[in-house]
Amino acid sequence: MSVKNSVFVFGANYTPSNVIVKDFLTNLTSTIENIPEGSFESLIVLSTCNRFEVIGFGDIENLITIFQKEISSFETVRSCFHQKKNDQAIEYLFRLACGLESKILGDIEILGQFRKATLAAKSNNNICSLMERLTNTVIHAAKDVRLNTQITSGTTSLSYAVIQILKQYNLSCNQNILMIGMGTFGKSLVRNLSHYYPENKLTLTNRSYDKCMAIAKEIECSIFPFEEIADRINNYNIIIAAISEFDNQFSIKLDNESIKMTIDLSVPSFFNDEMFESDLIQRIDIDMASEIINTTLVQRKSSIENAEIILKKYIQEFKQWDYINENYVKQWKNNFSDITNDCNILINMDNQELDLIRKRSTGDLVKYVKANSFSKNLQPLDFLKSQVQNSCLVKHYTNESDHLNCNLCLGS
Repeated sequence: MSVKNSVFVFGANYTPSNVIVKDFLTNLTSTIENIPEGSFESLIVLSTCNRFEVIGFGDIENLITIFQKEISSFETVRSCFHQKKNDQAIEYLFRLACGLESKILGDIEILGQFRKATLAAKSNNNICSLMERLTNTVIHAAKDVRLNTQITSGTTSLSYAVIQILKQYNLSCNQNILMIGMGTFGKSLVRNLSHYYPENKLTLTNRSYDKCMAIAKEIECSIFPFEEIADRINNYNIIIAAISEFDNQFSIKLDNESIKMTIDLSVPSFFNDEMFESDLIQRIDIDMASEIINTTLVQRKSSIENAEIILKKYIQEFKQWDYINENYVKQWKNNFSDITNDCNILINMDNQELDLIRKRSTGDLVKYVKANSFSKNLQPLDFLKSQVQNSCLVKHYTNESDHLNCNLCLGS
């Protein structure tokens, strides 16, 4: 089965504020985990804070049927997802891994997330050899794009975007800043705040008090238990929230006399409209932070054309490999198996030496097919007749004696 006629992508690039999609994805993840083994030759799940992709090898309609059967709300959110098949899916994966499909152009994290997803699929035996070839090529292409373009130049992380926001709003000295959330992103943001604004007083809180203690020892800041947040939140001038999977039950009213700004990078949103009694508090959310980041991406945008040229080369090479594999290599492997069974020398070889002959002859076949411009009339055995010495695989690929010339490789 050809890769390009069997690969599909089903996914969504959503905003964290879209709670309906976020809730649905929880059910989607568990549904995918329970798909019976063998339903698809490959199934890779890429899940990030604002992206969910199911990359498969097989029939996407089977996947859709499973979702319709197992998830009652599927049709409600179906329009939020994209479906790509065949060539379109392949090209999308190349663009995805190098950051061309990211909300933040050239996202430096997506390649690592893509690699991690493929490794997870491999460890669970959910990736076939053909899909592994595709994903490896995608990763190699993304690395080439990073090395030879400016697509990932500069700093465009959300944690740095917060610093840019504070600079734009001329954050003054001696402000009390409250940071809510100590996940990986929260820790990065705290370190940036400590570095760029050491003259301000920083306080941390988190559902895990131990995490607060650990980072507080590193940067020497104040902390308090998360349970006290309702009593303390109005003591600060700037409140930054980066907390995930939190069901907001707060009915706190924010005091606009003390609080000047809230920056909400949580998924779902930490602050709700009912918490704000006036418009005097400057409200920044993750979408606004992303827009600020995008204003710094002029240099990256200038690299899009070069990135697409590099990707086009890799895409063409992969499709060429897929064509040769489907039309020549598979047939040659069948021919090789027949030849082995007919040759008393090959059939008695150990598996390691036999596999070496198979790989070397397959490599030479590919070179032969390319040299002959993929002639539709070309047959694998034509390669054997014209390229292999005396048409004998044993003589050509081993150090056996020169008198071997049985012609069994040609079936004579």
